Amino acid sequence: MIKSIWTWIGLLSLAIVTTACGGSSGSGGSDEVMTLIFDGSPVISGSGTTRGAGNSCGTFLSTGSDPVTINQIAVLNDMGADGNVKFLIFNHDSGETRVFESAPKSFPVAIDDEITWKNSDPMSFVLEANTQYDIGGIADVAARWGLDPTSRTENGITSIVGNPNFNDFADPTSSAHAGNICAIQLFQLQPES
Repeated sequence: MIKSIWTWIGLLSLAIVTTACGGSSGSGGSDEVMTLIFDGSPVISGSGTTRGAGNSCGTFLSTGSDPVTINQIAVLNDMGADGNVKFLIFNHDSGETRVFESAPKSFPVAIDDEITWKNSDPMSFVLEANTQYDIGGIADVAARWGLDPTSRTENGITSIVGNPNFNDFADPTSSAHAGNICAIQLFQLQPES
């Protein structure tokens, strides 16, 4: 009886501390919110490229004169079945070196073949100044990946026409740039306004 009372007191204390500190770990606290800093998304339409399992397209980006911290990546796709996505960053300037690979994240198949955003778990990665990157995701099931045909610059990040192609879900590589931009969104934890 005494042991269960102490267990309940401990759980109640943990709940109070978690609430006072702004929520669950990795959320950045109640004074920070995940803010969209780069929106490489066209008007969502039927455009896209269909790829088999373990093959996808990414976005070729360059940074300006300041480094940029990103805390979440989103990719636009329609997965043909329940499956997993890994979120990827390659340093283009250093020979397509993989510098970030998330753990696989599970997503259910979309209803009515709908193309939807798939968001990574919160993370932290600094895009170095004056550097080119290949960023996106790769799925372990066939998927249609959304395209963004327009180069854009936002918050020191510029998308470049010439999408990288990602291969091999188990050990992803980036290769053979083509003539599109695959739609991504990048987020950053920022003070709540």
